[in-house]
Amino acid sequence: MTRESIDFAKAQAGSGDADTQAALALSKRSADAAEDAVALAEKNRLDAEAQNRWEQRAWLGFLEGADPTLKVGERPTLAAWMINSGRTPALGARPIISYAFAANPVACEPKFQPTGEFYKFQSRMVVQPGMKVATGVMVHFEVTQPILDALKAERQVLCLFGRVEYDDIFDARHKTEFNMYLAPSNLSTWLFAPKGNTAY
Repeated sequence: MTRESIDFAKAQAGSGDADTQAALALSKRSADAAEDAVALAEKNRLDAEAQNRWEQRAWLGFLEGADPTLKVGERPTLAAWMINSGRTPALGARPIISYAFAANPVACEPKFQPTGEFYKFQSRMVVQPGMKVATGVMVHFEVTQPILDALKAERQVLCLFGRVEYDDIFDARHKTEFNMYLAPSNLSTWLFAPKGNTAY
């Protein structure tokens, strides 16, 4: 018996006897329980679908920066490795990467300007599961001895940062951002900065 038919029966029964009222109350509880069961089953179905999408989606992340090989008189190569650690392809990925000098790691703040010292892939790409992609930036400075001395003495740090937006196969949009700085101890290893590293 549906809730509508119960309401109609109540109207017909009026004040009725106690047995009739009890039967109607029992029917209403049964109808409510059936509706709750249907609602719970639908919630469980939607939760299962969401969990499946979460487990099967693409996950683009930045693993590490490449050794910049800082040599006096030369322009360094600044690049980071990106990988899809998910189970399905990342679609329409278009990384952007840039760099800057800062006073310390905390001061490394990713800033992307419409023009200037940054590199952006001109076409979007598909990154398959397990696939690694190198993303680099065109550098507009030559390494000098004062730059090396300042980096080693931690008077300044070299920051490398980037982001990539992409779609998964479920038509959901995602974005990953990274922010690294060059380790003063060896000037070859990139460390993740305290902020600016996110993924969703």
